[in-house]
Amino acid sequence: MIQRYCVDCQMFYVCNKNRIVSECEQVPHKPQYDLRSPGLALGECPIRISIMDHSKEFLQIVGEVMPRVKEVSVAEAIERQKNGAVLIDVREDSEWAHHAKDSVHIGRGVIERDIVNQYPDKSTELILYCGGGYRSALATDNLQKMGYTNVWSMAGGWTAWRASGAPTDVEIPLLMADTEFDPRARTLEIAAEFAERGDPVGWFDALYKEAAGDNEKIPWADLETNRFFKAWAEKTGLKGEGRKALVVGCGLGDDAVYLDDLGFTVTGFDISPTAIEWARKLHAGSSIQFETADLFQPFRSWLGAFDFVLEVYTIQPLPLEIRPKVIDSIAGFVTPGGEIVVVTRGREDDEEPVELPWALSRKDLSRFEANELTQTHFEIMMDDSDEAPGPRFVATYRR
Repeated sequence: MIQRYCVDCQMFYVCNKNRIVSECEQVPHKPQYDLRSPGLALGECPIRISIMDHSKEFLQIVGEVMPRVKEVSVAEAIERQKNGAVLIDVREDSEWAHHAKDSVHIGRGVIERDIVNQYPDKSTELILYCGGGYRSALATDNLQKMGYTNVWSMAGGWTAWRASGAPTDVEIPLLMADTEFDPRARTLEIAAEFAERGDPVGWFDALYKEAAGDNEKIPWADLETNRFFKAWAEKTGLKGEGRKALVVGCGLGDDAVYLDDLGFTVTGFDISPTAIEWARKLHAGSSIQFETADLFQPFRSWLGAFDFVLEVYTIQPLPLEIRPKVIDSIAGFVTPGGEIVVVTRGREDDEEPVELPWALSRKDLSRFEANELTQTHFEIMMDDSDEAPGPRFVATYRR
């Protein structure tokens, strides 16, 4: 099931293969608009789509409450706000930093607990919104069960609000002083926004663009070689001797420069055009080839072409459901006899990853061996920094 949002109708729809079903039968979608073409503007309906994979169990729960829930559009919510309605953002704390103007935040996990203390008059008009309209519908249904008689869910949620051009508060980073800026928190916020849209990789370029040349606003861009990789390289006496090396998700090129200094012929790629342009300017005097490329659609000439492939912290920020595909793609770059080095946050096999970046387990890493690679080294190094403490895995594989 795929969720899609149409700006004209300000409604979400569920698409099951070739059949389009309106979630609100009172507002059927105009049949001439084909919602099976995500990202396309067709006719008079500029379709801006939020694509999310939801489980059928979750959709079933939402479907059960929708007949009991009253919805308003963004335009209606704004008008009702002017007349005294309270707009409540029920998203997670990490999503709140950028929100609808004059809204208040009561997260989905605590709203049933806190709502009576904040709004004891159960006739108060309340309008709830989330990222796309599902969580707010569930919360609206619960508040109605608690006796609230004038509560609404805003169709399309934050996605619809942003798409409509409605006013927002806390325009990060413009309204946040540099002394207060938290690059890790901001990264989580942008990643969450793009996840709501169903775009798991678009946030990388958005983050680099927003940084506007300030590397301190990129959590991992310290302009230094990754210290865990460097420790391994020094311990093993790594030398390039003209061999071809590929740096996956090279960012601003710090690790690529280190390999270049060791004598490798280096190519670095990243999905972010902004990062690659930035790296080219930083290292204009080097012989490194920096390229914008998609891990899943690389240049054909790269497949099986590199003697040394370096992956540092590229797998861990990508969605768990595509992790096998990510590892398969990285494995495809190494030539027979070549080597892959992986540096990542680590966790135990039976430990659930709880937040971005999603740490890898040894079981996750075994996917490399399923690609006809042999693990030749595995080491656990500890990061005792205040910002991101915990184990780091350094693993090497040879074809």
